[in-house]
Amino acid sequence: MIDGTSIRVHHSAATLRTDHPDRCLGESRGGLTTKIHALTDGKGLPIKIAITPGHAHDLTAAGELLDNLPSGAMLLADNAYDANWLRSKMSAQRSWANIPRKSNQKEAIVFSPWLYKKRNLMSAS
Repeated sequence: MIDGTSIRVHHSAATLRTDHPDRCLGESRGGLTTKIHALTDGKGLPIKIAITPGHAHDLTAAGELLDNLPSGAMLLADNAYDANWLRSKMSAQRSWANIPRKSNQKEAIVFSPWLYKKRNLMSAS
């Protein structure tokens, strides 16, 4: 499973110098935030974690998180991860992505709603 969540930055961190390019702070609707992206196993235990500025899209960290997945792996993700390059990457690794299509996508895909419900294990752990 893969997902990301935004976390508000403490007010004392917001006053630090801004000349550090790797601080991973970004402006979003909630103010200064950091986004934590996690790839977990089937039990919801973390495998890899990436941190980006809060305004970064979920797909920003997906490429590095999905490197070196074992052959035959199944990825469960919400439709924020619906991208043709991600599905191609999974196919190249002999894995499968169970991600619902965004409403503006016309191409049909194989998708299991039953498996999709299992992705909530990550947020419950």
